[in-house]
Amino acid sequence: MIRALLVGLAITLALSVLALGSPTSAADPPLVCLDPGHGGSAPGAVNGSLREAAINLDVSFGLAARLAAAGIDSVLTRTDDSTKSARDRYEFCNNTLADIFVGVHTNSVSNSAIDGTLTIYFHNDDKILARDLHDAMLTHLAPTSPDPASFIDFGLKKDALGVVLKTDMPGAVVEPVFMSNTGEAARLTQTIDQCSDPANNQCRRAQIVEAIFDGIAAYLADQPSPTATITPGGPTATPTATPDAGFCPPGHQRRGIC
Repeated sequence: MIRALLVGLAITLALSVLALGSPTSAADPPLVCLDPGHGGSAPGAVNGSLREAAINLDVSFGLAARLAAAGIDSVLTRTDDSTKSARDRYEFCNNTLADIFVGVHTNSVSNSAIDGTLTIYFHNDDKILARDLHDAMLTHLAPTSPDPASFIDFGLKKDALGVVLKTDMPGAVVEPVFMSNTGEAARLTQTIDQCSDPANNQCRRAQIVEAIFDGIAAYLADQPSPTATITPGGPTATPTATPDAGFCPPGHQRRGIC
C-alpha cells in the first residue's frame, strides 16, 4: 500500500515537471514567483482612472525585467487581466519549484492623506524575506514619497492569506504605497514603459520596482546560490514590451510557459 502510494506520487510529480518544462538544476539562477494581485473580475482598489490590478501587473512586469538583468529568473502567476483564485496562484508557484514567492499589491483606504508601507507574511520562516522586502521598501519609498514626514511604517503583519499560507517556499505580500493617497495617485498614473527612471519621483512605479528588487536581492544574497552574485542596486532594466503587447518574462520563456 505504501509503495503504491509512493509510486503514484512519483508519477504525479513527473507529470507536473513535464507540463512545466525541464526542472531547474543546481546551475540554474534563483527563481522568484511573482504574483500580481487581483485581475479580471477582481480589480482591487480603484481611484479614478487607477486600477490596482493594472498597477500590480505593470510593476510585476517591470520587476521581472529588473530581476532578469541581475541574473535572477522569475515567473508570474498572471500575465494579463485574468481572474486567478488564491489556489491558482499558490499551486502555480509550487509547481514551478520557485525559491521564493512575492505577492505584489497596492494599498488603499478611505482616508486620502494616509500613506506608508506594509508587508504581510504568515509562516515563521517567511519572516526573514518579509523583513528584507519591508526594509528595502522603507529605504526607497519613504524619502521619495510625496510627504516623507507623514509616510508610515506599518511594519510586518502576520496574516493567513491563502497565497502565503499554502506556498511551499518562503513568501510575502508587499503593499508598497497607498494608491488612495492623493500625492501617490498622481505619481502612479504613468506606466513603467512611459516612465522608467527610479531617480525621477514622478516615476513611482519604477521606484516601487527598485524597492522590491532590493528586498529580493538582499534576501537571496544571504541564501545558498550556486551561480548568481546578487547585490542590491546596480543597472536597471525595463520590459522590452508592455504586457498588452505580449511581453513574456524570461522565466516563462525558459520553461515554455508562454
